[in-house]
Amino acid sequence: MNFFVKLFLVLLLYFSIKDYLSEHQINGLDIIEKVQDIDLNLNSRPSDREEQRMESENKNEESFLFSNESIVIRALGDVDESDLEDSKEIIENFFGFSCSIGTAAVIEDQMYISGSQSIIDASICLDLLQSDEKEIFIVDKKLWAQGDYLRGYAFIKGNTLIVRGEKSFLRETLIHEMGHHLGLSHCSDPSCIMAINNDEYDSGDFCNACKNQLQNLREEKEYP
Repeated sequence: MNFFVKLFLVLLLYFSIKDYLSEHQINGLDIIEKVQDIDLNLNSRPSDREEQRMESENKNEESFLFSNESIVIRALGDVDESDLEDSKEIIENFFGFSCSIGTAAVIEDQMYISGSQSIIDASICLDLLQSDEKEIFIVDKKLWAQGDYLRGYAFIKGNTLIVRGEKSFLRETLIHEMGHHLGLSHCSDPSCIMAINNDEYDSGDFCNACKNQLQNLREEKEYP
């Protein structure tokens, strides 16, 4: 229903109840202004509102803490380019890191669990890949460490991270492992992204306690 049709109906209603409006000192122009406001709200494109929501979600507190940090994202073995691009975007948006995509690394035989060509021993893998440069390795193989299958693996304050390039949990895994890289341990708050086995409760963000710890860790790094 366009604006003029609505206006006609409102005016028709106004003249029908003119005496009532006069008795209660209601101005007909006020009603017309209300109609204009409603029309503007109805014509607001859903895509605009969705873009504003997404923009708000992407503005994370941690992005201001680490805006001068940089990290390299690399494929370990054959990995879709889209997984690397997605990882880059996630880290940049959430943490504010400056990210670049580096050259792919080869999966060496000793990185696999004995007798398997599809399961990587994440602990051995990180030992072999450790360097002074901060790097995230994206892999399309299953990861195994500490007696269990994992989505990602990183040492506390370690420079090297390894993450499975599975889109359904890529964002949560990257942020979780980056938390370890920055100095966070696992969290007992089930809504925190640093908790484990918490898919049902995961908020997709750090809890307040972990945010405060990140702030303290950042200050310690800047002012040792």
